[in-house]
Amino acid sequence: MITKVKSDYIISLSEVKQHLRVDTEDEDNYILQLIKASVNYAEQYIQKDIAVTANTLVIKSFSGSVIEVDEGNLVSITSVKDEELTSYSESTHYELTKYDSHFEIDFSDSNVYFNDEDITLVFVTGYTLDTLPASIRQAIYIKVADLYDVDRTSYGFNSYERNAAQNAFESLLNYYMAQRVRYIKN
Repeated sequence: MITKVKSDYIISLSEVKQHLRVDTEDEDNYILQLIKASVNYAEQYIQKDIAVTANTLVIKSFSGSVIEVDEGNLVSITSVKDEELTSYSESTHYELTKYDSHFEIDFSDSNVYFNDEDITLVFVTGYTLDTLPASIRQAIYIKVADLYDVDRTSYGFNSYERNAAQNAFESLLNYYMAQRVRYIKN
């Protein structure tokens, strides 16, 4: 079971208002909600966290020495603990390998093996202000504008209807979609 708490949506109100060409403060709360909705929409599309997200993952009855977590955009691991609250650190107990759509925690070199234990991982995913790609930022601007301006919205009555804004949104994000590739070692 995983619990996610988003703490920073990375995109500021002032930059979105500049993109929308809004000078008043009348709609600030509404625009903030659109930013959150647009980031969430983009996260669903690429299947990875964009906003800075604190994750708590509890793995019940885990047996083995390699934990594989299907979460991309890993920023850091805060803690790894077993059911007896023993803490494990990367420098001493495990090797961390990050991939596009997941990460692995490998305890093999330290001879740690879990046998039917509950493991709790606390980690952070998403982008920081410095690492957010410009194309993801632009896709979020497009989605906010799309939701804000009903005259140009991509949500038509005809389910087959698409507009340039939706096409641009998807084109900007396609590169960042989670890709899961398995390699077989010989």
